[in-house]
Amino acid sequence: ERRDANPPAGTRAGSGAEPDLLDNVSSDSVAFTVTVAGGEVNPTAALALAGGGGCIKEDSLDNVINFTASSGNATDELTTVVIELPNVPLAAVGGLDFGADAGKVQSSSIVLNGSTAVITVTLNPGVESLSGSFTLDAPVQDSDADLTGLKITANAQDKTDNTETGAGNLTIDIHVDAVVDAGASVTTGG
Repeated sequence: ERRDANPPAGTRAGSGAEPDLLDNVSSDSVAFTVTVAGGEVNPTAALALAGGGGCIKEDSLDNVINFTASSGNATDELTTVVIELPNVPLAAVGGLDFGADAGKVQSSSIVLNGSTAVITVTLNPGVESLSGSFTLDAPVQDSDADLTGLKITANAQDKTDNTETGAGNLTIDIHVDAVVDAGASVTTGG
């Protein structure tokens, strides 16, 4: 192919008939948008007797129950933590304590919904984890009926896309050990 040092009349730079490489400049622009969608939200929650025990004594008072919740990912935040205590009277629940996590809590309540005591904790924006405790009295005097179906649910959302939500829960049973009531007669061996 022949290239002339001087392009033919009527040609312009960038036409392919340039006399040198200094004017081989081309520019272009394209507008585009990047959308980052929130991912799965998988919070976790736990509920247990303090000290790792598996039971409380009949007629006992102020048994400490610990709970924890986590958003599951640094890109997610907890919104609420709900603890449901079926067949537990409101008077048997108290002592809600968040310790060092108190500043993370926007509000909390303990209410009775039918025959279920419900603790609801609403968190401030950006909270990724929560630890706390509450006290629980053995709910039925002179009874060793176990507490079954105690449930904690951690609700969370993506920090940048609050339409991406998730819930994680755990259900436990707390056994109630019988104790001999004062004045009761106990017979053994027949």
